[in-house]
Amino acid sequence: MNSFCKVALPVTLICSGTLALAKEPEAPLKREGKWAMEYAEGACHLSAAFGTGKDQVIARFTQVGPDQSLRLSLFGKRLDNPSVFTRAQLTFLPSSARSEWQEVTNGSVNRADGKLPAMFVGSVRFDNLRYTGPDDPPLPAIAPEIEKSVSALHVRRGGGSFTLALETMGPPMAAMRKCIDNLVRHWGFEPSELAYRQSRAAPIGNPAYWARSSDYPSSMISEGSSAFVTFRAQVDAAGAVSDCTVLEATNPPTIGPHTCGLIKKRARFTPSRDKDGKPVPDFYINRVFWRMGG
Repeated sequence: MNSFCKVALPVTLICSGTLALAKEPEAPLKREGKWAMEYAEGACHLSAAFGTGKDQVIARFTQVGPDQSLRLSLFGKRLDNPSVFTRAQLTFLPSSARSEWQEVTNGSVNRADGKLPAMFVGSVRFDNLRYTGPDDPPLPAIAPEIEKSVSALHVRRGGGSFTLALETMGPPMAAMRKCIDNLVRHWGFEPSELAYRQSRAAPIGNPAYWARSSDYPSSMISEGSSAFVTFRAQVDAAGAVSDCTVLEATNPPTIGPHTCGLIKKRARFTPSRDKDGKPVPDFYINRVFWRMGG
């Protein structure tokens, strides 16, 4: 994928002699209706609306497989932003861990009543810890007790801040796990059997080299466009990729098949081994970001 750099320009701040009165904190947006669980072909989506009118925000949590990070998408008129990439701070409450500012992607989705602004977050954790790099120790799994204790999500961004009154994420995340188990069975695997395997399929070499800058589609280069593709590689008992399925992808429509073609061509794995040590088929999920700049 293309490398990119960012240039920060110096800014001079000029303060007037008059101090504005601090605004009253906005009341948390209460949930309107129930959580909705969507069983999609390649992912599980958990959605709910908070607030009403122009202040309404729809939150959608997405998971594409077991042990995969939880992603968050927020939709609403108040999320309109002309910049594709900005930064935001998302804090689940109550938590003693301080959340860090992270890069988010801004865009929109088409609806019957027109386009609705959106903010897409790469990954979130209910304990507010950030995902580490591939060479760092993995973060602990989120316990159901933590999910149950989550009461709100506070979002800070350049255009202001707001809070979603989640109440609890215990029952909603229990529904998410049920959906993920059904998804895995749809792929031809049994979740309970996967839990007892000695090892799962693991990439040989660095997955970052499966899609290279020289593979960037010329049509996207000419348009200066970026994209992401979430894929599932079917790995056979010998560690070869027997198939690749696009779970999620942005435009253009050709970027998904293009990415999967590269995965089938270059990806190799050490095979998964069952509880008896026998090599067996497995699946592997990852995401490729095609990005021209930032």
